[in-house]
Amino acid sequence: MRSFLLSLTKLIIGIALALVLLSLAGVATARYFMSRLADLPEKPLYENDAGLTSPEATAESASTASTATITSTAAPEADPPAEELPPNSYKALVVQPIGLVLREGPGLNYTQLGGVENNEEVIVLSTSDDQQWLQVRLPRNGQEGWVKAGNTRQIETDSEAENALN
Repeated sequence: MRSFLLSLTKLIIGIALALVLLSLAGVATARYFMSRLADLPEKPLYENDAGLTSPEATAESASTASTATITSTAAPEADPPAEELPPNSYKALVVQPIGLVLREGPGLNYTQLGGVENNEEVIVLSTSDDQQWLQVRLPRNGQEGWVKAGNTRQIETDSEAENALN
């Protein structure tokens, strides 16, 4: 009977030791893969990306190229008039390297509407009461939303530049 209890004890200790070793190996493997996935890969660059200056420039050149063949016999068009800015608004450039999230309202709990790329121009319409959020309009599509303040830089307009020189 004593040898049976000794054998049973060895079996239980062996199974427990095996479970501990397996769980430690699983934890080590999980930590390894978590650390590998925490590093973001570099953004791939393609040959056709090097020539792009901005999405607006490529869209503009594509639209002028397609309309040039259609309107080649028509009279040349005048430059489009400058967009009228609403009162107390100004143009700004996004300076956050990763871009900004456009939201429905001034706060993190509002729904995300989309994003604004780095170096993209926006029209700042107003500021929230706590000065932490800016209401902006995207000139490319007219979409309005809120972005976190401090991530844009005001663009000097032509009239401001003339006033500074005088």
